[in-house]
Amino acid sequence: MKRSILVTGGDGQLGASLLGLPAVEGFELVAPGLDALDFTRPDTIDAVMTGTSWAAVINGAAHTAVDRAEQEPSLAWMINAAAPAQIARHCAALGVPMVQVSTDYVFSGDKDGAYIETDAPGPLGVYGASKAAVIMLTKRMALKLAPDQVMVSAIAPGAFPSDMNVAARDQGDAIAKTIPSGRVGVDEDMAGAAIYLASKAGDYVSGAVVVVDGGVTLVNASASMAD
Repeated sequence: MKRSILVTGGDGQLGASLLGLPAVEGFELVAPGLDALDFTRPDTIDAVMTGTSWAAVINGAAHTAVDRAEQEPSLAWMINAAAPAQIARHCAALGVPMVQVSTDYVFSGDKDGAYIETDAPGPLGVYGASKAAVIMLTKRMALKLAPDQVMVSAIAPGAFPSDMNVAARDQGDAIAKTIPSGRVGVDEDMAGAAIYLASKAGDYVSGAVVVVDGGVTLVNASASMAD
């Protein structure tokens, strides 16, 4: 009998990529539609989380309209922070791993040098603040649940073409020249990291923010140390 992995935001960039991957033996990816799982309706979260014996949860849902978040902070906070916290509580009760997705908007941009995943957040806007809350939630839940063998980690994507990363989308060739791997990210890169963290292979990884950026962070960090 196959075990089910819940994928939220199945119609988004990460969710759609996950659903497009080849099937993993023994597992199936399940992405409920908005009518069944709506992050603005806590009752639907409770219903989905208690209605199936999930093997893991990959949270790909988010309020990603950065500028609009400033005009609707309550909605952004509900989708990006409150709803994931609610799901995390269910994961804790079920004893299953949870994977979050972060963003570089959690940082202020004022650091003299490159940011790394262990730097303290300093968001400047509502969107960044709501995602920074998810990072703090990830670390707190990981620390609390590790003794129960429940792993909680996050992904920090680099240059992936999207409406949020217009430079990678519209100037991919130029951006690729600044990346050690020589290319911008593709959906499968992020999806693969999510599957790894949610799978048995990631059983000893918890509280981590896994950077998926083709090596940019390492190069920038090395340059900062040289200076």
